[in-house]
Amino acid sequence: MENQDIKNWLRQARANGLSDMQIQLFLKGAGWTNEQIDDVLRTDITPNKTFRDNRVYTPPASGGTLPSFFELLQSAWEALTAKAGQFTAVVAIYFGTELLVLLISTLLTGGAILYLTGDLASGNTDLSSIFSGLAVSFFAGIIIGLLFAAIILWAQAAIILVAGQDGPSGGKFKQAARLILPLAWIGILNSFFVGGASMLFVIPGLVLAVLFMFAPYIMVMENVRGWQALLRSKEYVRGYWWPVFWRLIGFGLISFIF
Repeated sequence: MENQDIKNWLRQARANGLSDMQIQLFLKGAGWTNEQIDDVLRTDITPNKTFRDNRVYTPPASGGTLPSFFELLQSAWEALTAKAGQFTAVVAIYFGTELLVLLISTLLTGGAILYLTGDLASGNTDLSSIFSGLAVSFFAGIIIGLLFAAIILWAQAAIILVAGQDGPSGGKFKQAARLILPLAWIGILNSFFVGGASMLFVIPGLVLAVLFMFAPYIMVMENVRGWQALLRSKEYVRGYWWPVFWRLIGFGLISFIF
């Protein structure tokens, strides 16, 4: 690794507004140790505006290994405790909005059912009236489903931004709202390729799922969208598929237990 390479990358990263936590995450993903990262962050680099292009390229590899499962767990815990208030706000907004949408959905569905029941009880067998009620219920269900999906995507983007950026939560929440559609598009692309591979055999689908799993994070943190985010995720995982897979298994077990 050339010293000038990391200086150029650090200058570019800071010019793009990355916080020290974001820089730390990128370097860990490239195999840097905590000691190496501390040395890099102590480097006095003045951002040069000519480097700013709203993207952050892959940092130079250190030639090391990925952080261990317990190191990742510790980093996640430190990020959670350091910004507990902002994470709590995301969770509160998420569940509050979900409950509101669920209440509206229940009222709409209940109203449609009562309307149809009243018609049938009164002996009204007009098919057009019945089909109109069913159509309203159907389209209302689609809208409610899209709202639920949008809330989930917003929460995903907000959590990534809270974890990866410093500063107040208000700007992050607004930015997360603007990322709902790009995240949805990545989800569609991911489902298409992973789902298509899974229809052939389970193994190809699993391989692609691991290769593409970082695409949402890359889209949010690096402003790389669509197919390019999937390709960059694949490049990040290249040579580390098994280590990434076992770490995912570990985090999956924790999620299952708790």
